[in-house]
This record gives sequence, C-alpha cells and structure tokens, in this order.
Amino acid sequence: MRVRRELLSKPESETREIERALDSLIQAREVPALGATTKDAVDRLDPGERDAVSLATALDEETLLVMDDQAGRSP
Repeated sequence: MRVRRELLSKPESETREIERALDSLIQAREVPALGATTKDAVDRLDPGERDAVSLATALDEETLLVMDDQAGRSP
C-alpha cells in the first residue's frame, strides 16, 4: 500500500518514516472462500463480518479476531 506523499503533509523525512511503517503494518489480502462448516456458522453475519472470519481462519494459528456482535444495535 502506498500513501501519496502530498496527503501526509509532513516533511520529507517524516513522510518516508510513515510510509515504511505503513508498508510493514498494513497488508492487503484476497479473502478466501469459506469452508462449509465455517459458512454455516457465520450465516447470520453481514458480508464484512463473514469476510473477516474467512480471512482470520485462513491466517496462521496466532491470529485473533475480535468482533462486537452488539455494535450498532439499539438497546
């Protein structure tokens, strides 16, 4: 992921440091298809949540996915 330098509004040296940090921390990945068992388990989730679960299950065993199933709901 490349950030356009003019969007950062920082001196050149700070911009380079920010770009290096972003390149090492942020990764874009394809979302893999859900397996049948997982697909049934996440059937009620919205598409973004299903994609998050799908990606988390495809990553290494140390991946932790935290979701708030009450977010956006009125009491």
